[in-house]
Formats: sequence, C-alpha cells, structure tokens
Amino acid sequence: MMRRTRNKVWLLAWLPVVGCAATLQASSPEAVVRALVEALNTKDKAKIAAFVKAHATDDLPAETRVERMLDLAEQGAPFKIVGAITRDGNSLKLKLEDTNGIQLNMLATMKGDPPKLAGIRAAPAGASEATFKDYSDLGSLQDMVKAVVTDSKIPAMSASTIRAGKTETATFGVRELGTSAQPGVDEPWKVGSIGKSLCSTVIGTLIDEGKLKFETTLKEALPGFKMLPEYESVTLEQVMHHRSGLPADPGMRRPQVEAIIGDAKAPQEIRDKYIANVLMRKGQYAPGTRFDYSNAGYAVLAKVIEVATGQPYESALKQRVFQKLRLQHSFTRIDPLPQEHPSGHMPGPDGLKPVVFDGPMTIMFAGAGGGIWMSTSDLAKYGQAHLDGLKGKAGLLRPETVFRLHKGEQEDPEGNRSYGCGWGIVKERGLPIKHGHNGSDGTFRAELAIYPDLDLVVAAISNAGGESEPTPGELVFWSVAKRAQKG
Repeated sequence: MMRRTRNKVWLLAWLPVVGCAATLQASSPEAVVRALVEALNTKDKAKIAAFVKAHATDDLPAETRVERMLDLAEQGAPFKIVGAITRDGNSLKLKLEDTNGIQLNMLATMKGDPPKLAGIRAAPAGASEATFKDYSDLGSLQDMVKAVVTDSKIPAMSASTIRAGKTETATFGVRELGTSAQPGVDEPWKVGSIGKSLCSTVIGTLIDEGKLKFETTLKEALPGFKMLPEYESVTLEQVMHHRSGLPADPGMRRPQVEAIIGDAKAPQEIRDKYIANVLMRKGQYAPGTRFDYSNAGYAVLAKVIEVATGQPYESALKQRVFQKLRLQHSFTRIDPLPQEHPSGHMPGPDGLKPVVFDGPMTIMFAGAGGGIWMSTSDLAKYGQAHLDGLKGKAGLLRPETVFRLHKGEQEDPEGNRSYGCGWGIVKERGLPIKHGHNGSDGTFRAELAIYPDLDLVVAAISNAGGESEPTPGELVFWSVAKRAQKG
C-alpha cells in the first residue's frame, strides 16, 4: 500500500495571476517571455526587481509584482519552456514545466511598443479540437466517467447530473493510488474555489434577511477593522465580482503567513489577523476599474459573514446552505470527515502521488474555498438551488437575489467570459450559456456547471491535480450538455 504523505500547506496552488517582466533587452514579445523565465529561475529578489523595473507595465505597483514573481519562483523554479510559444492577439500561449515536472499552460499578456509584460496567468479553460474528446454518445454517465478516468489516467472521478428533476451519479477508479478501494457515490471530495460561490450564497441569505445589501460597504460591514481609505467605499458586490482592488494573494510563502498570524491558533483569530493585514495593504488598482481574481477578497467576505452572524464562517455555511438544502455529505475544515473518502494526488517527476494539504492557509481562505468537502450529488443539489432561482423559483434564496448573484461583468474587454458573484458565465463549444466555477488545491479538480437553457446541472470532481486542458471534469460536463442538447 502506498503511504499517504501529509504536508503542511502554505501555498494554495500555483499562482493563477502573476504580474511580472524581465530586464533583458527584448525586441519581441517572445523574447520578453523567455527573459521572464530566466528571471524567475534566478530566485533572486534583486534581479527580479530589476527585471520588473525594466520590462513591466505599471498596472500594478512594482513591489506587488516582485513579490508575486518571487512566490512563483520559490514554488516551482527552475522552469523551462516546453514546446513552441504561440501568439493569440496581444497574448502569448506557452507551456512551462516546473522543477517537479508539472506542466502549466500559461497565457502571457503584452502591452506597448516595445512590448512589456502586463501579466501571466493560467490559460483559460478550453482546448483545441485536437485535444478534446467527445463522450456524448456513450450510453450512461457511468460509461462517461469510466472512459474519462481511463483516458485521462487519473485515479478516480465522481460526477452527478440533475436534469428536469432527475438525478444521476457515477463514480469510477480508486480512492488512492496503490490501493484497490473504490470511492462510494456519497463520499466527499474537495471543491476548492467553488467555495467562492458558496460564500456569496451565504452573503445572499443575509441580504434576503435584510442584514446586508449588495451595496453595503466594507466600512459598514467591518466596523471593528481599520482599513485604508481606498477600501472604505468598496461594496460587497464589488468584492464578490473580484473588482475591489484588494490584494489577490493567490499563494503565500510560509514566512509571510507566520508574520501575519503570529501565534494565533483559533480559526477566527487567524482570520482576524489576516483580514487586518489585507485591509491595510495598498490596493492593486482603483476599485471598480478592472477584474482581478482575488482569494483575499473572499477571505474578507468570510469575515463579513462572521461579523453579521456572530458565528464562525464554517458554522454559518453549514447552517445557511448545507442544512437548508439537506446536504448530508458536505463538510467544512472543522468537521470530522468520514473515514472513507478519496485522497488527493499531485503530479511530480515520478507521476501522481497522494498528498494531503493542510495548514493555516485553509483557515485564512475559508471563504475562498479552503477546506470544503462535498459529494458530487450534494454539489449538484446546490447547483440546482441556483438553477431554481434563475428560473424564478423561490427557495434557498429569493429569485431576485439569485439573478443579482449571477449577473456577470465581462472579465476582459476582449474576451467572452463574464464573472458574477462567485459564478463564471460563458458560452462555449456551441453549447448554451453556462454558469459555473471550478476549484483546485493542486490535488483535486472540481467543476460545477449550470445550463439554464437545458435545465441541467453537472458536478464532477477528480482526485488529481495538474494543469491539463481540458480538465477531466470539463470533458464530462461538455459531453453531458451536448447529449442533453441532442434531446
């Protein structure tokens, strides 16, 4: 039997958004990207700062960019570019391989002449026709899940669908590599950043009760916290839309975490110290002016919920969502997990290996999805509650609240994705509009998709991390939606 490794985690995952640049003389975007990789591989703060000064845009403070680059370098450098660098408008697509052999699909955005690097982030969901495989002709969800697990070479997956009130759930694979135990249909899996929509849903319940408003400001919601003047008029809706200007905090190094939380042990005390730190850090941009995915923003929302309810965030989530929807196989990090549940796996030089992530980061980022486990059937039921609201049915939330939570603003002026309050909205692959979110802590990959026009909800989670495009869960929900579209 393969022994499970237990790692204290200080980093949520590989950084999804990093602003950075290079100092080498570069006459083309490709040269800038190559110089960027060289800068990261030095792991030297002074050299990285010099790169930023010479070749970064001024969209973010230089200090912020340097810290992000340093975080990235310490997590995975040395990096190497794998394959060709291709252009996509004003962006470059590239694939990096980190020191552990993990491959990362990236999109680097360039601005100006001579070109400067505005940012680099994980490539958006989706894949070319050459890498996408259609499973919609398979006879059942069980057949789909089995085929995706086999083709993707992952340990296991669970998926649940609800269409027109009919639920179907399937699992296939093993809980942990090196063992033969298969996951049951009601076992919980980590949902990662899908927790952001759960957090905004709890905010929605407080709005329905009149305790909060979408327009409530951070100054009003957090009266006991000091904050920079620029944050005082930021609304809860702006935070939920990732347009608050708050720090992104996609990942943090152990010394940073220790400096913030000190000797705090209790979850609420840890969150208090973290939020106090976030609110006194200079913003990345003027509130309301741009989209920038922020784990810190949803951590602040978790504290807003604690202030409004007088109870720990985890308790509020359980009481207001899990219990109201009778989700009996959903857990927060303070709950005892069932003994039988899938293990997460992380790719490395020798392939996938079981890894357990734990530590103060899961407490700090509870509202951003830290430490939440759900069965796929529970996750689908949760999605159905939102679908009901979008169809005008009162339930967990008032329909007008659900509509507002799902009202998206375009992420990128040149893109096709919008983001609401914990929900991404996109139309892709010839399918109707999808409302959803994904999540990963590097060891699990979760997907939740709602297709209002198809009266369909799909939840799929695999117990393996990585940067494959499309994800195993995407292959499932695209195929299920295509099959539903056929009638």
